[in-house]
Amino acid sequence: MKYLIFAVIPTICLISVVGVLIYYAIKKKKFSKLRKEKRIERELSLGRISGIEAERKLERISPKKANKNKPLTTKQKRRRFTLEAILMVLVIMVGAIGGFFAGSLYVSSKYKVTYNFSEADYRDNTETVLSLTSGKNPSMVGGVNAFITAEYNLSQKSQYRVTSNGGIQPSIGSYQTIYAYREYSEGKTYLENLSNGMMPIAELLLYKDGATVESYMGKLKSSTEADFPNSPNSTFSYEDFTLKNGVKVDTPVAYVVSSRTILVESDAGVFVEPNVYEYTLVLSPETSVMNYVKQMMRTSGFADPPKFASVQITFRVDSNFNFISYTINESYTVVYFGVPAHCVGSLTLTFDYSSYEWKH
Repeated sequence: MKYLIFAVIPTICLISVVGVLIYYAIKKKKFSKLRKEKRIERELSLGRISGIEAERKLERISPKKANKNKPLTTKQKRRRFTLEAILMVLVIMVGAIGGFFAGSLYVSSKYKVTYNFSEADYRDNTETVLSLTSGKNPSMVGGVNAFITAEYNLSQKSQYRVTSNGGIQPSIGSYQTIYAYREYSEGKTYLENLSNGMMPIAELLLYKDGATVESYMGKLKSSTEADFPNSPNSTFSYEDFTLKNGVKVDTPVAYVVSSRTILVESDAGVFVEPNVYEYTLVLSPETSVMNYVKQMMRTSGFADPPKFASVQITFRVDSNFNFISYTINESYTVVYFGVPAHCVGSLTLTFDYSSYEWKH
């Protein structure tokens, strides 16, 4: 659809410009004729030429000059009105299209953002953090160190499952649901990414040989189910996929959380129920999303990265700093064909560490 639009717009512009040039060429020709007629009339009044000679010259300039005072017929009036209406529409179209492109350039520049950060420069030293949280209860540990510790503990587990549920509400268009199901077992990853709304997405990622990531593009059956083909649509090396996607296929954590990307954090975990502690983090909308924006662009097909306004994570851990769940609330702006869409999203990830048999 977007290629069709970008093919039609230049065509309309070209036709409009040609129409305007024709319009002004006709005007210029009329003006030139008028100047010649005035010059002949002035020569006649000064006696430089005779009346017969003046009439002959006028006839050469405009054969119908002698009938210039003759009233236009209804057919002639209609032709003139049609021509003037077409030229006026072309002029308006040129102005409108020019205004559209000027507005698009302004909007694109207003929401233009780059995320060329080095992730290593924004990560905390994990060993240092673990030494600070070792042997402590979550009620004694700040939010950033608790998150980093839970993220490390997750990376050490041999098996776990994660279910993600949420959605995005753009200022333009309908609500977009988000559902993901992930299985991890002994280095293998099975991940379904499903989204239903204006942009239906059904993708299955398989990483099971330690070298390649297989991508299967399927068809949604519902917001939480999809049919996938037997063969992958594309295959990537682990490194190439990470470079393109930003977020590694074998980790469910999309954000960079550290003391360098945090704006506000809980001083300590809040006891909410037996063996459950809750924290809240407000992250930098620039540095914390450096990997996540790549994932968004890959899965959603954005031409330019979204500009984030806010990112907040509320997460829960048990007394051993294992993730129980975490909820992301975020807001950002993306530009569609020069029109900004302000989006508000929320996603909750729930972790399950019970044993299961890998079936994929």
